[in-house]
Amino acid sequence: MVTTADVRSADPLASNVKRLRVERGLTQERLAERAGLSARTISDLERGLRTAVYADTARRLTAALELDDEERRRFETLAAVVR
Repeated sequence: MVTTADVRSADPLASNVKRLRVERGLTQERLAERAGLSARTISDLERGLRTAVYADTARRLTAALELDDEERRRFETLAAVVR
């Protein structure tokens, strides 16, 4: 049986969204609000239930997470690989 933890560990985008959010002291709800997304979207991303990320969603998340240029490039690369 595949668990949510198995999916998350196999999905670098999921683990990175959560790591970046926690490092910045944000709740899922606050990140969603800042990015103009639903809390459900953030939750689904972190649990690996959503693996397709539109470019606009990636841009919203990088802005909401206030990523520096290197972090943003890394994040966008992960988001693009998932497609």
